[in-house]
Amino acid sequence: MKRNILFTTIISSMLLCSCSLFRTYDTTAKELNVYLLEKAIKENDITKAQSNTVKAEFINGEKYIPYLSLKQYASFYNPYLQEGANSEVSSTGSTLTWTISKGGQLYFAAMVSTSYGEVMKAGEISNAIKDEVYDRDTKSMMYAMDISGDAFPINGSSGYATYEFDNTAFKHFRKNGEMYYPLGFYDNLFSSSSGLYHFYNYKNIYATSDAENFAKDFKDESGNVTSSDKEMAAITNGETIPEYLINYNTNMFLFTMENFYGLKYNYEIDSIKQFYRQQGLYNDLYAKDNLTRGNAYSSALAAFDDNHTVFVSANSAWGEDKTTRYGGPGMMKRSFLRSRLWEMKEKLICEKTGYNKLPEAYETKFTYFSESRKTVMFTFDDFKYGESKDVFKEDGSISEFADRFDTYFHVLNKLQECRGRGVENVIIDISTNGGGVVGMMAKLLALVSKKNKASLNMYDEASNVVTVNNVRVDADGDGQYTDYETFGNSFKIYLLTSDCSFSCGNAFPCYAQKLGVKIIGEKSGGGECAVNIHYMPNSEYIYHSSRLHLGSYDAEKKKFNGFEPGATPDISLVPTGHKSLIESDGKGGYVNNIPSNFYDIEYLESLITAK
Repeated sequence: MKRNILFTTIISSMLLCSCSLFRTYDTTAKELNVYLLEKAIKENDITKAQSNTVKAEFINGEKYIPYLSLKQYASFYNPYLQEGANSEVSSTGSTLTWTISKGGQLYFAAMVSTSYGEVMKAGEISNAIKDEVYDRDTKSMMYAMDISGDAFPINGSSGYATYEFDNTAFKHFRKNGEMYYPLGFYDNLFSSSSGLYHFYNYKNIYATSDAENFAKDFKDESGNVTSSDKEMAAITNGETIPEYLINYNTNMFLFTMENFYGLKYNYEIDSIKQFYRQQGLYNDLYAKDNLTRGNAYSSALAAFDDNHTVFVSANSAWGEDKTTRYGGPGMMKRSFLRSRLWEMKEKLICEKTGYNKLPEAYETKFTYFSESRKTVMFTFDDFKYGESKDVFKEDGSISEFADRFDTYFHVLNKLQECRGRGVENVIIDISTNGGGVVGMMAKLLALVSKKNKASLNMYDEASNVVTVNNVRVDADGDGQYTDYETFGNSFKIYLLTSDCSFSCGNAFPCYAQKLGVKIIGEKSGGGECAVNIHYMPNSEYIYHSSRLHLGSYDAEKKKFNGFEPGATPDISLVPTGHKSLIESDGKGGYVNNIPSNFYDIEYLESLITAK
């Protein structure tokens, strides 16, 4: 989601001193082609996808690490910029400044100081990128939604983010009056601001808005089918990874986690490097053995026991692709719980319908009424929006099958079905909901509200700025945003939650409680941070909790409270004497505490009535 904040002045406090003491290296320039990977895949022809060339510097004896000036790196974005946007790079002593402006407004500013080993950034590169670059069909996401917002600096913030690299041991140098940093540094620094990745696979530099494209096929200059990952593996075939490359990749990983991991302070971690030393992982990140090193990366992410933070993949270039995907005890517990809940759901649905097996698209098919017909229950397991072709007909009207692809229409249809039928209580089951799109969650919050308003608060920890977005929905499609068309006044609404209600599945009940919705079940499972994706220089592909947090903001006290602790149920279904639905048995297994009537609508109705 783009931010609507436009910065009109460069931060004056970013005036940093110059320094003339730089390490020097013997380097050789090499011309590299830069290709737009989406176009290469779409055209199935790399020759049609070249955007420019760049003359990178390589330290002699270190052929796998390209060094670029900031001006060179900034030029990679030129093909993506909106018409009229102006990107400029300047330098003063050891300080490099990059700005992107349009029509007299500053969209983005960054300063890289070699002297202080830090970067200061304001705004987002994505503000100046053409919408079509991201190739996202968001028509259904924006349908029937009105959104407005504002930003609030807190704790005396001046609105810029600071990232430190002074204790990260990657090389950088000055040559011919220019400062050179490795491509991996620039891209790990700026990719989360732009949503674009630039990766050197030892042959070319590839640019993409989707890191999964590095594994997708296209035809090379000779007409052979290949991919960025395959090229990389072919180039390194039979080689042993050099020590300088191990050090470089590990330093980039540590730099990324130190500056971009969002739950450091929730876990009382001051230094990621020190944390990994305490976990016994630090030395293995530098291991020469490929499997040991790959497993260390996986373990380093699993150590946070955070479902948003995982090692996704590594290609076969250096033999790290056989890595075991590790999960922390909380992640394993949540996985076990989800499988047990799914078994219970499947059994219930089959009993109600006569199916022997859970049918496809079951979420759109089944609504459960209590015998009194006063209580209804339905479910959804993620927050998703559909593609236009699945949601809209050719004439622009809504398809009768839209609810199969779009959560908003799924929930809207279910609630509309209940009106005028004597229903008093609506139980929405999100007990196995693992999250999804934040904007979709906001639409659903407005839909279940009494006043057709949901406030979504996001705290950018890096800049100490809270963005408050107010969302309304046009549920009846009349072009108006009125209170009566939402459902908080029509029914008593309840959310059924568990520890598997994670990410947006966690934020939804946290926000909904503040709107008067009641929670039944188990405390929701946390996951307050949006997800960052970083692609390491040796092709490790990682997800991790970012420094953008979902929570509540008290404007009067200027205090933000994140949702990592989860939503505490108003009506608990955890058996007396237990802390959770699934608990460790102390022997590497789990004790199943899920009541057999967890999904029994008659039992749930009796609890609601008793309250």
